[in-house]
Amino acid sequence: MTDGYRKAALVLSSLAGADRDWILGRLQAGEQAELRGLLQELRSLGFAPGASLVKELVASRPAAEPAPPGVVVSAATAFAVLAREPDWLIALLLRLRPWPWREAFLRLLGTEWRMRVQESLPAAEARPKVVQALLAALERRLQAQAAFTSEEEEWHA
Repeated sequence: MTDGYRKAALVLSSLAGADRDWILGRLQAGEQAELRGLLQELRSLGFAPGASLVKELVASRPAAEPAPPGVVVSAATAFAVLAREPDWLIALLLRLRPWPWREAFLRLLGTEWRMRVQESLPAAEARPKVVQALLAALERRLQAQAAFTSEEEEWHA
């Protein structure tokens, strides 16, 4: 277990139940299990982090770690990761960073889907801790998909 999971559990414990469940629902099963266990432990201890602790935790780490050297994320990889997500979430994620695959990804969507995504950005700004959690989850999923794609290509070679 890493400090990252502990920090994430503390931040998640400060969220409303629906927000916490939504974020957890976007994570891989192993990540969910780890965080749910830590959240249960926090509840059993009766621990509720204050706003100042949560702000400190969120500020103590960059939004998401960059991909490790050698991991190449293509537009196709991003498409494989994001294709089943709602349009508004795709729009939000695309605007959070200057992704090197952004333009090629938008072309993969096709005209109609691309227009829906571009028009569906939520009116409200996402809170920093939500942005941080989304970016971290996206980075992990992109890296996992890139690794999977590389392994699959080796099998077919």
